[in-house]
Amino acid sequence: NLAIEPRKYPELQYILRTGKPLFIESLECDRKLSFIKGELHSVTFDSMMVLPLEVNHQLIGSLSIKMPQNYKALDFYDVRLGEMASQLLAMTWKFQMAAAKKKSA
Repeated sequence: NLAIEPRKYPELQYILRTGKPLFIESLECDRKLSFIKGELHSVTFDSMMVLPLEVNHQLIGSLSIKMPQNYKALDFYDVRLGEMASQLLAMTWKFQMAAAKKKSA
């Protein structure tokens, strides 16, 4: 229930528009998002993953994982761990919503 403005975050816009995960090996080398480095002086990451959280094929949120600047390449295990974490968060969210409905009924 964190209120944010997706228009301020191009990576969230991508997730909302496509429903697909976003993997960026290097923020500086990515043509679409490299401007973030110039606009935000506090950016302390270079590689990142943004994964959709889905319940019953409905987007309910996203998981953003930002890697340290000295971590230049996302490998298979990084991606797989991120995918598993996003699935676990979505399932937890689904069960919390079901428990809240049951409690209010």
